Amino acid sequence: MSYPAPGYGPPWQQQPVYPVAAGQDGPPGSVTAARTILWIQGAFWALSGIALLVLGIVDLSGHNLTSEGDSASQTGYAFGTLLPGAFCGALAIFILTIAGKLRAGGSGTRICALLVEGFLIFLGVLGLAGAVVVVMLNPVPWAVLLIVAVLLWLVFPGAVFFALLTDRARAYLTRRG
Repeated sequence: MSYPAPGYGPPWQQQPVYPVAAGQDGPPGSVTAARTILWIQGAFWALSGIALLVLGIVDLSGHNLTSEGDSASQTGYAFGTLLPGAFCGALAIFILTIAGKLRAGGSGTRICALLVEGFLIFLGVLGLAGAVVVVMLNPVPWAVLLIVAVLLWLVFPGAVFFALLTDRARAYLTRRG
């Protein structure tokens, strides 16, 4: 059985066409907004990674590692001190790469951005659950600030996630040619 060429055949089998507005050569607003937020997120993660690496190096330079015990404990302490900065740096590189490729489109770029933002939302929900436990066990005012910070954490990934789920974003990023 052969299938008709794209754009031909019964109307219920054709892909919906989303016309580009007059004078609009680029992506729709939801893709542009998602891309802008990804650039901001990437810069935030890059600055966080650099700050954590600098703080880790400063901490290790002023810390007497011989008090940590054997060499495995010393290595583990050094690794654990520098790992958060490396994680933030890797996440920054990944997010900035996605933001750069989002203009050209492609279904893989959209799916990759959705997965990254979904992962960040998952981390935010875990942080929110931890903050709620902290508030329940230790009712102090700073714990409420922790909940507010985590809710602010969830705003950016949530905005990108839902902006890329729109029909116009899907049509733009999965177009052919």
